[in-house]
Amino acid sequence: MKLIGFDDVLVSSLTSPQISTIRQPIDEMAEMAVELLMKAADGKTVPKRTILGVSFIERETTSNE
Repeated sequence: MKLIGFDDVLVSSLTSPQISTIRQPIDEMAEMAVELLMKAADGKTVPKRTILGVSFIERETTSNE
């Protein structure tokens, strides 16, 4: 069985076995949210959807060893 977590929380690297996870760009998401809110407050058009990349952090729960 393979296990993948989400958000790359600290506990995923502290468990045994360490949990593989998907890491989101939280800082970039926060900056973009503020920027879009400020634009919307100024009456400017903002996108309905924005897609940011994620990273897969492979740890013991998905390794083939």
